Amino acid sequence: RPTKIELSGVRNHVVQGTNVLLICDVHGARPAAAVRWENGTTPITNESLVQTSPEDSFHQSRQILSELYREGKKDVFFSNILKINLQRDGTYTTKSSLVFKASHFENGRQFYCYAENDVMQKMKETEMHAMMILDVRRRKMEKNLTLTDKSKYVGGTLINPPLYVNNVTRDDMGEYTCSLKNEVGSETSPDSIFLNVQFAPDVEIVMEPSTPIRAVDKSNVLLECNITSGNPSTLLKARWFLDGQLMKEFPECNYTSYDENGIGEGNGGPFCGLDPSILSLERVDETFSGNYTCQGKNVAGWGPVSDPQELIVYYPPSPAKLRYYPSKVVKGASVTLDCTVDSEGRPDNVTYIWYRGSHQMAEITSSKFTIPSVRLETRSNFTCIAENDGGQSDPATVFINVNAPPAFIQKLPTYQGVLYSSQNINLTCIVECYPECSIIWNKDGSNLDTSNNLYSVITTPLPPDSRKNDFESINSTLIWNMSAWPGQKLNKTSQNSNYTCQSKANSIGHGVSSTIEIAVDYPPEELIVSPRVVNVVEKQSPSPVKCHGKGHPALSYQWKKSTSPDKPIISSNEELVLGSMNRMDTGIYVCEASNKHGTQTANVYFNVQFTTTPITTTAIATTLPHRNEKYILPDAPECRITHAEKDSNPALLCTVDANPQEVTFIWRVREANETFAVSSNTYQDGLKSYLLLDSSIDLSRTYFCIANNSVGFSSPCEKGVVGKCFFYVTLLYYLHS
Repeated sequence: RPTKIELSGVRNHVVQGTNVLLICDVHGARPAAAVRWENGTTPITNESLVQTSPEDSFHQSRQILSELYREGKKDVFFSNILKINLQRDGTYTTKSSLVFKASHFENGRQFYCYAENDVMQKMKETEMHAMMILDVRRRKMEKNLTLTDKSKYVGGTLINPPLYVNNVTRDDMGEYTCSLKNEVGSETSPDSIFLNVQFAPDVEIVMEPSTPIRAVDKSNVLLECNITSGNPSTLLKARWFLDGQLMKEFPECNYTSYDENGIGEGNGGPFCGLDPSILSLERVDETFSGNYTCQGKNVAGWGPVSDPQELIVYYPPSPAKLRYYPSKVVKGASVTLDCTVDSEGRPDNVTYIWYRGSHQMAEITSSKFTIPSVRLETRSNFTCIAENDGGQSDPATVFINVNAPPAFIQKLPTYQGVLYSSQNINLTCIVECYPECSIIWNKDGSNLDTSNNLYSVITTPLPPDSRKNDFESINSTLIWNMSAWPGQKLNKTSQNSNYTCQSKANSIGHGVSSTIEIAVDYPPEELIVSPRVVNVVEKQSPSPVKCHGKGHPALSYQWKKSTSPDKPIISSNEELVLGSMNRMDTGIYVCEASNKHGTQTANVYFNVQFTTTPITTTAIATTLPHRNEKYILPDAPECRITHAEKDSNPALLCTVDANPQEVTFIWRVREANETFAVSSNTYQDGLKSYLLLDSSIDLSRTYFCIANNSVGFSSPCEKGVVGKCFFYVTLLYYLHS
């Protein structure tokens, strides 16, 4: 179905008696639309003047109308001229023109243009239409002429009744009547005469489509030289100007012969049948830009040149040019890219599109930008394109080659200990440099000699790594060939050595170096404690014991007591310093010396000497059979009462713990208020001493046991015994046994 219908031709008003041209354009139809006209509600039909295809029938119809006007045939009231154009998108534009002479009957009338095609009929859609109301004004209002202006009017009197109008202008067009008057009255003639003044056309240019347009679209532009006023209102010829210079005058006929009326015969050439009011510009580019004017001619002659109508054509900038500086680009430095064009095109609101490789840098739209810190990704093709509303310029591309001065990707550590027996010793450094540089190794400030086979060097070039922003680099590894070393081991006593990885300079920067101090490591050895045995008296502090060994890195020391279940750390110093000791501290103490390569131990024995401590039997509580009394044997803090017999005789047993174990026993007895020593009935068995009890003793006694060794005397251990209860105690002992 059609997409749009437009009705044009009259801008403001028309003058009675002038010819009117109404144009109805129907766009976007497929198949082409049919057009019909109505004057008010009355269809306008004049089949003898309807022209339908071919395309040049439109121009022929114009010529027919022009000829009719030339011949003065004023009975041509309505003419419908049809033109159908096939558009580039496959649709059709139908142009229908209605030409008639305006009279006062058309004033205020509504003229309709209706259009439909087969699609609308099948869909039962209402016809599309456009409407225009005509404002027809009289050329001359009915008024009496003032004939006193002899330069304008001659005659019109009783003596000379004919009226002559001099210097006729378009304002003189209209219906003329005359009237007579006497003393009786006046009368106006029933007939009138129409003075049809033909005058040259005033024209204006209508441009379709409206500007601006884009040159890259290669679209067509149609210019129409429309009559705004003129009689007749059909152009016989038209001149077209661009920026004041004559381009063409249409129609352009090259007849070789003419008939008796002066009309050319035969084919006047390809431009002879064209509608002079239409100028078609095809595949418009920037060279078509400018101010277009036209000048129309009818039977009255050439009219004035129209006001200019500018054809604005947007076109892209000229091909881009791209450069960068500085010319030598270095990693970490800056680089500036500058994109220029010789012509900014039209309009001049130019922006720029930038690409790094295939990646568009959408955030950059200026002609120049700077990369403040060049990275590996900068080594790429850069492309710039200038762009305005008219399109894009041809691109410009440059490749930026980024260099890198020598710099370490992997330096040597400042210090490293190497186990003397290790069979896999090497050092590695990685130097970034582009163009490529070389690496040498030094030992203690001198070039390392690899000819003795003690060392070898492996050098490997590495590719760039964009993830880490690492440029091309050199990997150099120094290897100790341990099979060539004496005993296939390093010398444990050798001094520390300094090894240096040294790169040479490249064309971009100076060389770099990295140095490591290498020390020979070995595990702890030759661990000694001094003294190996320490005798100390209980309650006293022993002399310090020193633990010393060899190893690298330096040894760390810990002291532990071997007999302790969890072996807690006693000291973390090389020297063991203990405080006051008791007999429980006696035992083996271990020195642990360690470094990262191993651990070694050495032992020292602490012998804590102390005096004897008697242990007695535990007191027994019982009720004697012959007395209704309970007796409790006394219990000393360190005593334990036991009943024993010696050679089947009841006795008291005194047991002691002593160091040294060479002890003697002393027994004493306290009876009533008298204390005396017991020298008989005692027997010693190592750390035990037996005292035989005398059953004849009737009194209660307290017995004391004292032990003695080289350290001194122990505190006495005492126990009370009731007289004459011996047998009962013995009996009780056996019963409980």
